[in-house]
Amino acid sequence: MSTVRTRLAVGIPIAVLAALAVATPAAAFTPAGTATLTLTATTPSQEASNTTIAGECPATTTAVNVRFDWNDGAPQTASTNPTYNPVDGTFASSFPLSPLTGGVPGRAVVATVDCFAAGPSIATQVTTYSLPDFGASVTAPASVTTTAALAATIDCGTATADQLNVTHRRGATTLGTATVAYTGAGSYPLPTPASLGFAAGDTATLEVECEDTGLGNVNATRLTTYAVAAPAAPPAPAAPAGPTLAESGPDEGMRAGLALLAAALITGGTGILVLRRRRSRLA
Repeated sequence: MSTVRTRLAVGIPIAVLAALAVATPAAAFTPAGTATLTLTATTPSQEASNTTIAGECPATTTAVNVRFDWNDGAPQTASTNPTYNPVDGTFASSFPLSPLTGGVPGRAVVATVDCFAAGPSIATQVTTYSLPDFGASVTAPASVTTTAALAATIDCGTATADQLNVTHRRGATTLGTATVAYTGAGSYPLPTPASLGFAAGDTATLEVECEDTGLGNVNATRLTTYAVAAPAAPPAPAAPAGPTLAESGPDEGMRAGLALLAAALITGGTGILVLRRRRSRLA
């Protein structure tokens, strides 16, 4: 019995240690001199969603910085310090990258992570991230008269939407808003510019939001501009119809006929004169 008890006493600690070894996760730190970086949409259904930043750094890291570079006609840059976990080397945060960079769908942004250890960077990783683009669009004629109904072609692309939130602006001034049921890509009639307060010579901005009313989320936004023009002037009244000189003058056939008639009259007149002279002599 003592032998059996000894084996059980030794066997229990070994089983516990084996279970602990399985439960303990392997270290998540990246190898020295390396780092990882991923960017994803925080809310995948929204085009203008914040961006989730995640990655890992080496074990000796004490701080993390992520820099963003993009070009909107001139080089631009921004940075953030995501929350770093020194226990496993991971970092993560949600960052408003889309609005910060101008909210241009599909815009390419270069992201660079630096892992710092008491001063210098000990690891760097660079990745290119494209802002979400659901393929939405809104187009309007280049010019619309003040009295003509605006026909805009609207497409929410792959964004989930059942309602369009339409806003009309002149510069920073909002002149009108409306909600329109979205039934799919196509032409949507909108009010005349004059009824909204636009005047000839204005530049109008049309902004359309594609909204999922079930969740209350705006999933895509697009805008376009068009020129507001005066209606075409009515045509001048036509001059009263009348014969022209060419129409009233004789043509070649008439001229020939008149010449023959004149010759006949002359010949006939001469004959009458001769006849009268003969009669007077006889008398």
